[in-house]
Amino acid sequence: MDVLALRHPGRQWATISSVVVCKRHLVGASELNEDQAYMHTLRFLLERLSWFARDSSVIMTYTLARIVRRELAKLREYEAHLRGGYDCRIHWPALDPKGGRIDQPKRIEMLQAADLAASATFAAFNPDKFGNVETRYLHELRPRLYRRGLSPVASYGLKMHPWTESTKAAYSWVAAL
Repeated sequence: MDVLALRHPGRQWATISSVVVCKRHLVGASELNEDQAYMHTLRFLLERLSWFARDSSVIMTYTLARIVRRELAKLREYEAHLRGGYDCRIHWPALDPKGGRIDQPKRIEMLQAADLAASATFAAFNPDKFGNVETRYLHELRPRLYRRGLSPVASYGLKMHPWTESTKAAYSWVAAL
């Protein structure tokens, strides 16, 4: 992985917001199917994207990388479900009213950059075959992680779910980001 690609000289780079689902700490995780888990995680990400757009006074468009079984019709259905959700904190006026798009990373440069950030995050939380994690990449990205004012990065730029006492203890290094 080349996180240095994100610090290319002379190029402004985006703000990063990631959602980490700590499955081992998630109560009822076995009750969610793969689609439900993916969409729930997407909701957390859309909340943060909409807050960033709101605070930046822009209307944000978003593009998801095409993956198997993630069709545009399912995305539209879930967006409609979220719009009616009582506990949804997405700031809809800051997101494109046409909804998100789905495309191939080979055609969208920023999807490739998002994949780099996702890979850095994955390496920090998922042990390799030797049981080691690599937090250094995520520390390199720290200046790009979304923060709102002086808020902790775990609120905006690195949403941890669930963020309970057990996950805080298991990933105590997150608080130092």
